[in-house]
Amino acid sequence: MQIEHEPRAQPEKHKGGAAQQLVEIGAEQHLFADEDGSAFMQVQSDGHKEIYQIESQQAREWLAAEFYRRTAKGANRGAVADAVATLGANAKFGLSPSKQVHLRTGAVGGAMFIDSGDKAWSAHKITATKIERDHRNECLFRRSAKSIPLPEPDGADFSPIWDLIPCRPEQQPLIAAYIAGALRPRSPYPVLIFTSEQGTGKSEATRRVKSVTDPSAVPLRSPPREERDLCVAALNSHVLAYDNLSGCPAWLSDGICRLATGGGIAARQLFTDTSEVLLQIARPIILNGIDDLANRPDLAERSLLVELMPISNRRTEADLKRAYERSAGRIFGAVLQSLKLAMRDAGSIDIGQKPRMADFACWAAAAMPALGFTSEQFLTAYRTSIRSATLGAIEASPVASAVIELSERNPAGWQGTVGELLMAIKPDHDRSFPSTPEKLSNALRRLAPALRQSGLLVDLSERGSRGRVVTIQRLREPTQHSPPDSDGRAGCAGSDGYPGGCNDSDGRAGLGPFHKRKNSFENAEDRDSPGSTSAETTSTTVTTSMTVTADDFEVFE
Repeated sequence: MQIEHEPRAQPEKHKGGAAQQLVEIGAEQHLFADEDGSAFMQVQSDGHKEIYQIESQQAREWLAAEFYRRTAKGANRGAVADAVATLGANAKFGLSPSKQVHLRTGAVGGAMFIDSGDKAWSAHKITATKIERDHRNECLFRRSAKSIPLPEPDGADFSPIWDLIPCRPEQQPLIAAYIAGALRPRSPYPVLIFTSEQGTGKSEATRRVKSVTDPSAVPLRSPPREERDLCVAALNSHVLAYDNLSGCPAWLSDGICRLATGGGIAARQLFTDTSEVLLQIARPIILNGIDDLANRPDLAERSLLVELMPISNRRTEADLKRAYERSAGRIFGAVLQSLKLAMRDAGSIDIGQKPRMADFACWAAAAMPALGFTSEQFLTAYRTSIRSATLGAIEASPVASAVIELSERNPAGWQGTVGELLMAIKPDHDRSFPSTPEKLSNALRRLAPALRQSGLLVDLSERGSRGRVVTIQRLREPTQHSPPDSDGRAGCAGSDGYPGGCNDSDGRAGLGPFHKRKNSFENAEDRDSPGSTSAETTSTTVTTSMTVTADDFEVFE
């Protein structure tokens, strides 16, 4: 078969080498840096504008393609690299003002935007009063190489998603809340964890939630092997979906917590020198596995735990995909409506005593009516999930179990140095148990909030002549229920939103006066009243001490 080609344009004549010509091509585009110093170029393509990070593979390929279109010659790698370096410096130190660039979701002024992922690079613009399509690039987005379009809205009905995710009805609000929260333009973000026995559709459930929030040609990732893998994933995707985890080691649990609330992650660039890449970034995360993954209290408080039910009537993946595609437009239309409600009501909704991620809780509670639930249904499910995760983290900790057993043997309370506590509770032949007082102190600080929620006070705020003093005391049972909140629900006794939490403003358990006697408390009832803790708020921007892209790590999604 003979293929007819369009007549090739006559090559343009240029003076200078290929690198100089590439620089001239790039200089015709809009070059700028974001607020964190990363260099970008905005190019005109088929009647719309696209944004590439200059150091990315996408920008290099665009420059090479444009060079060939104009000269009918190929550009060698050295010329492209030289041009990229020059254009990057021009973008960073030129006269163009800095601009913020987002990945999948962002906010400008009083509106939030979601990158639709379509070929026209349009976005969904959402305010408190309306939803519209934005073609004017009011909010600037970059895209990863594996990003694909979100569903096209077609009506609004969230209920078909429950035919694809086999979870208990009382846990459905958690999944709905995660989807609404994952598209929120700023952190904190929740961690959605699917756990159950094998054959319950954990991977499919993860895939469906990912497809509604941040669809990708490769939706599921293998478990990360090191913190560097988290860096690469966070640079490439807005929602990180990890499939089939066998446990969650301490380094991974800590890294996930930092990503969920917007913490810093460090790595060496390409492992070729001592230059350190510092990232401050926040991302929603999905995990699934058979084992308990939220086995540390700090991750447990950030997690939404969903246990999937066994599947009695199995369907093929092709059938599930067709079922989703038939309803995807209605599902995503309902998600957009939920975001409009959240934009309108999240700042004024009263959820009573606020949990740890109060910003997410208010946002999700405001979004619930468009997804088929009430705010009360979500809050009940959310508090149950955190309580269950916290108790699971305590059960998984040998230190917590030993401290609880010690308190049961000493109902009046216990006090002594950390070293004395280690001698009192350390089991024989258990290598997982902290081996030094310092390690035990670190473990107790991590467990203290979870133990406090379960009714046990562990305080390490006092330092004596023989070392740090640890105080263990059963919390006094409340004499009456907390007064109802304005919505008629019973308020929570603690500032963390759950009965038994008595936190001062610095997050430690409040301690009233007591007589310091080892193994006893004469004034155990004298305690400060609960204080309040401030809500956590963090931005979703990416901050780098030097320019870094996913290509620098040579790992792809």
